[in-house]
Amino acid sequence: MSLEMTAQVVGLLGDVTTFIGAILLALREAGEGKAVLERMGISNILGDLKLRKLTIQIDDMVINDEGQAEIAIARRRSKRARTGAWLIVGGFVLLTIARALEIIRSSH
Repeated sequence: MSLEMTAQVVGLLGDVTTFIGAILLALREAGEGKAVLERMGISNILGDLKLRKLTIQIDDMVINDEGQAEIAIARRRSKRARTGAWLIVGGFVLLTIARALEIIRSSH
């Protein structure tokens, strides 16, 4: 593969990676309303479960009160945000490599 083609492929990968990361971050923000509904639902469920002496588990974390539910929901949301942020960083790195390859190509 020629240097020019390599630069184009790496640039395209950078664009796609950055785009996917941005979508994940946008979805995280759009999910704020869903998180509120989750908290309300968990509050109602916890009340029922205490009466029945049952437990609820979210992402391998046993939930006994609303505070633990908040922590579990926050962990899930922060994981999604970190993934999106790393994808954006990876996309920018790929774009930087592509631009460097283009500069090298044009200097020859």
